Amino acid sequence: MVPVSHRRSSHPEIEWRLSFAKAEQILAEKAVTSSQRQCLIYLKILRLQLNMKKLSSYCLKNVFLHCCDELHTTAWNNDPAGCIIYMIDILIECINRRHLPCYFLPKNNLIDQLEDQDFDEIMSFPRKIRNDPLSPVIDFTDDRVLILSTEDCISYETSFREIVQPVMHDIISRSRHETKQSILGCFLDVQCILASVMLSEKRSPFYFHLDFYQLVVEKYFKCHFLI
Repeated sequence: MVPVSHRRSSHPEIEWRLSFAKAEQILAEKAVTSSQRQCLIYLKILRLQLNMKKLSSYCLKNVFLHCCDELHTTAWNNDPAGCIIYMIDILIECINRRHLPCYFLPKNNLIDQLEDQDFDEIMSFPRKIRNDPLSPVIDFTDDRVLILSTEDCISYETSFREIVQPVMHDIISRSRHETKQSILGCFLDVQCILASVMLSEKRSPFYFHLDFYQLVVEKYFKCHFLI
């Protein structure tokens, strides 16, 4: 328990709140998979980009935990985009009902402190990301770059948009998407650039990079790496 009252409490000095921080930590460490965690991070970035302060990050976490119970782990691995859309749809449903249940105490409504006028504002958030869940995240990465540097200088710098641009182009131009191959291609392109920089500056041995590429090619492209 923690000494925190309800936001509409008339006696905040005597109220306490049940805290599930420890239980959430255990779930995060032992139950939530990497794919599920990445989907939650994506949803939080969307909230950050759209500046939706009235809908807390904790609310999104509870929607996420409910969805983890409803969707099999293979769905999060094989179709993370579909899982993100599913979470958004559940969030829209909760806002429409004006009841977002706590994962640990479902009868506890996490948005009961909101005023009537707040719901119209927060409803715009899931509707916007439901219509376009990609652009806000790409915008988020525009001022974040991949940098290879030393104490003296920057050897390589590129934005995330530049890295994924071939994937975006591939999605738009192809009728049959091979997104996995496109993503791996972008990843390998960046790795090649980094490897060339590190080798030219004698910061790593050649066989360090050779072993890495052999592992990637054999694992993801299912073929032998020959030299």
